Amino acid sequence: MNRIKLFAIYLTLGGLLAFNAEAQKLPFGKKDDANDDPKEEATEEESGGFGGKLKAKAKNFNVMKSLGKLAGNLLTSTTDDLSTLSMQVIYMQNLYPSETETIETEYFGFWEPGMDMAGVLFLKKEGVGMSKIDGTVNIDGNLTEHVANGFYGGIVSQNSGAHTVNVSTVRGDQAELKAEPIEPIEIISVNGKPKGEVVDVNMDEDLVLELNHPEGGTADFYVAVLGKVMGIRGFNEIGFFKSTTKIIIPKEAFRHTATTAYKFEQGSNYLLVQRTKEKVVNLPALGAAQVISGAMDWSPINLVGDQKTFLGIGTDEYNAGYKAKTKDGFEVNANKPNAFWGPPLSEPKKLAMASFVVRATQLKQQQVKTSTSTSGNVTTTTTTTTTKTFPEVPEAYWDQLVNEFYKKFETALLEQMNVQLVPIETTMKASQYQHLFATMDTVSEEIVVKPYKGCKLLLPTTFSETWASRTSTFPSDKPEIKLLEELGVDGIISVTVDCAMSWEDGSLSPRMSFRINGPTNGWKVGPTTYANGLIAGPGQGISETAKNAADITDQLNQIMNVDRVIALFTEAMEGLKADEANKGYEKIWALK
Repeated sequence: MNRIKLFAIYLTLGGLLAFNAEAQKLPFGKKDDANDDPKEEATEEESGGFGGKLKAKAKNFNVMKSLGKLAGNLLTSTTDDLSTLSMQVIYMQNLYPSETETIETEYFGFWEPGMDMAGVLFLKKEGVGMSKIDGTVNIDGNLTEHVANGFYGGIVSQNSGAHTVNVSTVRGDQAELKAEPIEPIEIISVNGKPKGEVVDVNMDEDLVLELNHPEGGTADFYVAVLGKVMGIRGFNEIGFFKSTTKIIIPKEAFRHTATTAYKFEQGSNYLLVQRTKEKVVNLPALGAAQVISGAMDWSPINLVGDQKTFLGIGTDEYNAGYKAKTKDGFEVNANKPNAFWGPPLSEPKKLAMASFVVRATQLKQQQVKTSTSTSGNVTTTTTTTTTKTFPEVPEAYWDQLVNEFYKKFETALLEQMNVQLVPIETTMKASQYQHLFATMDTVSEEIVVKPYKGCKLLLPTTFSETWASRTSTFPSDKPEIKLLEELGVDGIISVTVDCAMSWEDGSLSPRMSFRINGPTNGWKVGPTTYANGLIAGPGQGISETAKNAADITDQLNQIMNVDRVIALFTEAMEGLKADEANKGYEKIWALK
């Protein structure tokens, strides 16, 4: 997921529940309560005791929460067609204390600490938003009312076993999913002190947890600490780890969180662990279906240490990156999300080439100049139109150019990453490949679009292309993730090279965008990103390249400065790997 969520999540919290991974953990809606008074004063007894130490405070109106509720309502529609929806069934055991005062406990009206919760959230499979059902939703045979923002559910008895959700629409669509309980998770100690005792947790030091890990248990777990942004408090995950009886979480994890905008609350706080298990289910009536089973445990802590913020908002200070400006006019920018969203480049063992598209645009341009002269009482206006057109090149030479460009990129990639590479022809045969965003193979006077081997465009570079590919479905249902699973690979590579003709010398100025996507990180985040990059600079003029080009294809290579672009790609990957090594990516992913 990209970083659109940094502010949108808070402006529309409760509305964009499925538009970003942070919202995936907020599957409930708030019940109407006519007795709630936003100006009501909370006594010290009523306010609980956040981390055991929260002082009395007024429950004042929060504009961000109100905006979130409004946005949620606007993004929630109604449908009787289950094929347009992604259905997410959630069963969570041992809810954490209300005194944490998170957005979940405040915004949702049925929170009961220590109890279990069961429900279902309906997300739009295409586009952004949630949906109510024109029909009925039953949990364990009991009619369940819509709470808010596409969520139906509530509290269920502790240790009550599996729960079954049945959905029936007015047009006759039906679906049934069962959520099984998961092994409980229990904190034994935090930094050597028994669970329940307030212990110092320093963000500048490693965190040591001892856990009760049931025999045979395999489910992984999240670790989270309370943070706040714009008056909204929530648990912010510092990692998703392989279940074990003892884990030493590196201090860098506090800089690589699920939602960087959260500012961790120093002083009284809570540490939350959450064991989860995900199951994706194929049902004929549904667009997609997922069952999440989870169990929680927690302990009070005293959080200390420094966190870089800007105006009270967390920053992406630990994102790996590499930037350079060259003397010959190129700009290089390689980057990736933090380690929660971006595995290290050493992590993948097998990658698939999925897209390599070259597009040349503005191949025919016009400039209009107007001049005015006056003689006596007569004024004359002269308009001159100058047209420049890129020389006509037979399509076979464009194909040869793309083939050679691809081979050079592949060679450079394999030099930088110790991986097995699945050929693009194999990727294109996968059934899931057919569901991905596509572009047309075009050669005209104004534009040339040449996909390698007829592949699809998977890396949009314009706003309209990005907008067309948006979705609210859960991460495991996204086409990229399904393609990874079908191919049995750890990531897919997409490259788009856009070239615009220069008016001055007819060169094609290259702008190569590349992305290497990876699998999910838990059920809330995905696809992850190993690397993003953009390399842009000047091409070489037609007259200049004509002097030493061996043939038309060779001249096209020079006009687009292909060899220079490839050399800078190598430089960018080396720089990105070096920055990763300094920022803890390897340490965190070693615990997966």
